[in-house]
Amino acid sequence: MTIICLWSMSVIKLFRKWNKKNEDVMMLEQNFLETEVNKLKGQISPIFMSRALRKAALITASDPQKASQILMLLGHLLRYQLYDCNRSKVFLNSEIIFLKNLLQLKKIIEDSCFEYVLEVKGKTNNLLISPLLFIVLIQSILIANEIKSLSINLEISEKKIRFIVNYENTYRLPPEYKMEIADKLNMLYPDLYIFTMESGNISLQLDLKEWK
Repeated sequence: MTIICLWSMSVIKLFRKWNKKNEDVMMLEQNFLETEVNKLKGQISPIFMSRALRKAALITASDPQKASQILMLLGHLLRYQLYDCNRSKVFLNSEIIFLKNLLQLKKIIEDSCFEYVLEVKGKTNNLLISPLLFIVLIQSILIANEIKSLSINLEISEKKIRFIVNYENTYRLPPEYKMEIADKLNMLYPDLYIFTMESGNISLQLDLKEWK
């Protein structure tokens, strides 16, 4: 219980700081500071984060081990967003770990069954990408209660990345979602990407050979 309380204090402090950064995004947008806006827009939805905190609070007495695991994962996610992502580029390996932690947290906090598969093929060492890129592609899916299963395939070959997401085709993403993603990609990787979004499938291909 003592460990959970300490984790709770740490996570809440990080959450408040993260929330303050979200407020800063609005100010940055007003001033057209594109670099910072791009970096911060790809953060986890506050809805998802609040849901995780509420879940941990509810089960602290009945399942302290699970509550501790939720807080630990939240802490890892918030620290990565607040500190590691202050750079314009991050290692692909770091993004993959972030994605794994995010999906595991989703699985733990869901009251109903949620299953996921994350498969990575190819060499990820020393490859740099824009921070929090993948979260932009699956943000809407993560907060949708209708999604019960998710399959993600990440393939890397000669500085080319292919990121494929498959989910239930009965779920319909918001119409404006595709436009928001395309706008971000146009700023980050102009002429270096191929992006498609269909019912039950999201696909992104990046060619980083000429990315600066």
